[in-house]
Amino acid sequence: MPSHGAYPRLFQRWRLILFAMAAAGCTYKPTVRPSQGHINAEQFPPKTANEKILPPVTVSEFVPPPKPQVKVPTYSVVVQEVPVKELLFALSRDTKTEHRRAPGHPGAGDAERDR
Repeated sequence: MPSHGAYPRLFQRWRLILFAMAAAGCTYKPTVRPSQGHINAEQFPPKTANEKILPPVTVSEFVPPPKPQVKVPTYSVVVQEVPVKELLFALSRDTKTEHRRAPGHPGAGDAERDR
């Protein structure tokens, strides 16, 4: 078992190694030159003071805050093997509203098939 004096030296070595690695990481200099199409400051002439400042906005497309609306009632229905026609009729009757099926909706059917 090592003596207690060995541990501080070991930690000092690790601290020195970590410091050296961190310092080496900060000294990176890129060796790859930018491509011809790369944007850089030399491509653009300096702007005058009037060109740097944008004119003030005189017309604003202000959108007013939304107005609160009445919450539309929602219903949850759990059924099993009930024809759509009967389900919509029961919903219309109970909620006193009108419900219609879309023509291409499954279960909408033709007039002859509903008979």
